[in-house]
Amino acid sequence: MGRLDIYISNKGTSEQALDNSAANGGIAPESKANNSSTNGMARTIAASAITHSIVNAGINNAKSIIQNQISIYGDVTGDYIKQTNMEQTYNNIMNGAGMLLNVGTSFMVHPVVGLINFGLQGINMGVQEWQRQKQYSIEYARSNAIANYNSVRLGEKLVDGNRNR
Repeated sequence: MGRLDIYISNKGTSEQALDNSAANGGIAPESKANNSSTNGMARTIAASAITHSIVNAGINNAKSIIQNQISIYGDVTGDYIKQTNMEQTYNNIMNGAGMLLNVGTSFMVHPVVGLINFGLQGINMGVQEWQRQKQYSIEYARSNAIANYNSVRLGEKLVDGNRNR
């Protein structure tokens, strides 16, 4: 397949552009400068992508190790309550770090965008907390209903040891 070079110049005619390109080794002076800056940008982008990939792989491996250690803590020690608390703490830390990164990135884009994102994140956290509290109250009511049912079914023997109160 042949090569087709098109030179666009604001100086003179196309013959002059071809003469200038022949003097520069077949490359127009403008394209030589653009070529070197494009190659530099391409190298920078490639280096950035490789660095980003390596850092993300390291972070993901660290997350995986931490999650694995937390998941086996209860089996090793028998303290499943502490394991649950550790899992909740880890999740809270990761969610908070993600939120801070998200808000920080939006502030870098524009301060107004950052403020809007910060407000939306606050609303999101409020809704999540409300949902947690609602779920807790439902579980609490359910366990009370089961306890009351069992108490009535057993004739309140669990309360004072007899059926008469």
